[in-house]
Amino acid sequence: MTHKTVVSLLLLLASTMIYAQNPKWFKKAQKAQISIITYDEGGNILSSGYGFYINESGTAIADYSLFENAHAAKVVNADGKEYDVKTIEGASSLYDVVRFQVNTNKKSPFLVTSQSAAKEKDNIYIMPYPTKDKKVCLYDTIKQVQTFNEKYAYYTIDTELSNQYLNSPILTPDGEIIGLIQRNGGKDPVSYAIDVNYVTDLTINALSSRNNDLNNIHIRKTLPKEFGEASTFLFMIYGQCDSTDYIAYLNDFINTYPD
Repeated sequence: MTHKTVVSLLLLLASTMIYAQNPKWFKKAQKAQISIITYDEGGNILSSGYGFYINESGTAIADYSLFENAHAAKVVNADGKEYDVKTIEGASSLYDVVRFQVNTNKKSPFLVTSQSAAKEKDNIYIMPYPTKDKKVCLYDTIKQVQTFNEKYAYYTIDTELSNQYLNSPILTPDGEIIGLIQRNGGKDPVSYAIDVNYVTDLTINALSSRNNDLNNIHIRKTLPKEFGEASTFLFMIYGQCDSTDYIAYLNDFINTYPD
């Protein structure tokens, strides 16, 4: 066996060891992932993809393109249980993200959001979705951090990833989520990720009835949290949805503000 062959085998072994070992939190984090199927007005399958829970109450995140033009959606959790998507809580076609509420009847496993943004040269893990042949996290480094909307981070990552990693969560070495992989439309051999806090901060307000991103998703929206905003929202959407959906909005309003 030549010296070159020995070196090649050692390098291969080292590479295998690096990529064969997932972090200790990986199995638990995988349980937060969900499969998503969206349907058109006729009940036909529109699209399918993946997302993940961000709290125990069934709030989840996925890519906007998966929900665009959808009239209904269902999720399947890691245990194979199926639940309906109840409402949309926020959406952005620009950053291709949507946040929604699943009508689950029990506490959901979820990814914990990091309290601080990552910095340049920080190490990260990119968690694959079940479509990947090898269920292993990619180990990478933050190359650059930019700020948008004054407080959110937009990350550049050293590795160029395929669209199979779209919306995959990126996590700290401790297993806390900091961002989501974005669609790479450029030619640079890098990837990009958006701050998860941007998605968690998306809201519905009184004027959301005029929001095209939200209107292109035909699933009921979550009512604004403030009483005045919620009542104005009800007034604004009157006539924009069918009677069944509007009655559901009214019931949500009564349950939220019984007085």
